[in-house]
Amino acid sequence: MNDKLISELFILGIQILICIRVFFVQQKTIVSIVILSPLSVLLSILQICIWGLGISEGVIFIISLLIFIGNTHALTRLQHHLFIDLYNIPFFIFSVLMLIVTALCITLLLYLHPAYYKKSQLHTVTTKTYMTGSLQTGYTPRQIFDPLPNMTIWTIQPQKNLEVKQPVILFVPDLRSNTQNYMPVLQELSNKGFIVISADCQELTKNWFHSYLDIPQIRSSAIVYQSLYHSEAFENILQTRTDAIVNVYDHLIAYSESQFGKDTKYYLLADVASAQALTIVAPKHPYKIVGVYSLHYDTDYQTPGYGCLDSTDPVTAWLHGLRTFDQDMFIARYIAIKTSNKIQNAYASYHVQEVSNDTQ
Repeated sequence: MNDKLISELFILGIQILICIRVFFVQQKTIVSIVILSPLSVLLSILQICIWGLGISEGVIFIISLLIFIGNTHALTRLQHHLFIDLYNIPFFIFSVLMLIVTALCITLLLYLHPAYYKKSQLHTVTTKTYMTGSLQTGYTPRQIFDPLPNMTIWTIQPQKNLEVKQPVILFVPDLRSNTQNYMPVLQELSNKGFIVISADCQELTKNWFHSYLDIPQIRSSAIVYQSLYHSEAFENILQTRTDAIVNVYDHLIAYSESQFGKDTKYYLLADVASAQALTIVAPKHPYKIVGVYSLHYDTDYQTPGYGCLDSTDPVTAWLHGLRTFDQDMFIARYIAIKTSNKIQNAYASYHVQEVSNDTQ
């Protein structure tokens, strides 16, 4: 299980305890469990702050809020040390209904669980570097007293006992998603010996709506909603972000050179929204970039523009209309194999051309 699913199940478990107490009214110690209802609301808010407002986070918050509101009278009685030996019928029915809803949520989350690697399957090391700065002035690694980071650079590389292949893969996710949702493919590419560097840049979606929807915790879901139901507005805004995406690729090249040297070769990977930038970045660095490719060209990729939702977030994938999920990451591995072959062929062709130019 991943951290997000564990925290969701923990909050829902608290809600189960709050609702189930109506069956144990004779035990005064059980009555005090109602104190967990405000804690449940607080934890669901923290969940949104950490992971953003997704479908599951929104549902859990609504359930927590309803249970808290329904138990306000019980909280008042507990505050005044008043205990009763019988709950009224409406409250009993309310608690049972909330118990059923919560149990259904737990069942769905367990059924639609994200894919995860066993340690024996994973032969990569993943590190995150938090950066501060801007696309105009450049980025530097965040220090203790610096402002909050506005770019996260993920480096996924093979373990030391694996032979590292050239080139380094640079990836900028679609603006509707983030690196985490592409991990099944990126980790599989790294398992095959490639170093993969990906960037989540908050500046790419900053001031997208010019309204309260730009709040970081809800902006990502709002952009997804716009792309699904107001595609023309989404495309119009997206056209204004191409230059910014190009800058992110440039920053990734500069960052990679500082880590692996100036002679490093690169293969650029993208997905839908970031694909247009490839045609601009590649000509700028003809002696560094051996090839480009966008994942959305792969017909096996089920949710182009949103990452591997069928593996990383089956709940959201289900709402996108998918009814088959890649929880064993078979499709992700297959996409990674085909992408790896493209990279190796592109590098072989580039190397032959480079040798040919040197001999002339």
